[in-house]
Formats: sequence, structure tokens, C-alpha cells
Amino acid sequence: MLGSALAVDFVTEGRSLILAGKPGRGKTHVAIAIANRAIQYGFDAFFTTAPALIDDLSAAFAAASWHTR
Repeated sequence: MLGSALAVDFVTEGRSLILAGKPGRGKTHVAIAIANRAIQYGFDAFFTTAPALIDDLSAAFAAASWHTR
């Protein structure tokens, strides 16, 4: 299952990936490996935690800087 996340079409097709599990199971390690592969393909990578993402989205909504497509 992880092999598809390391392929270039994972990024070009705009797919998302959520890694969930107990602490110490290697989620960060896997996320870094996937980001590294994306960078090797010439893309940018961004890593965040769920709480940080929620905080960022909440702040953008509160500041009325929420943009929709």
C-alpha cells in the first residue's frame, strides 16, 4: 500500500494521505520518506500535524482569510 504513495502520480493526481496510529509506530518516518520522494521528483513538500492544521484553518477562518476555489 505504501508503494503507491512513493510514486510520482501520487503527487501529480493531487492525492492526500493521513497517517494515524499510536505513538512510536513510525508515522513521522513514513511521512518524511514520502516527502523526500516528492522532493526528488521536483515537487515541494509540507509536513504538519493534525492539531497544527486545525489551528491554521481556524485562524484563517477567524481572520476571514478563508479562500475557496
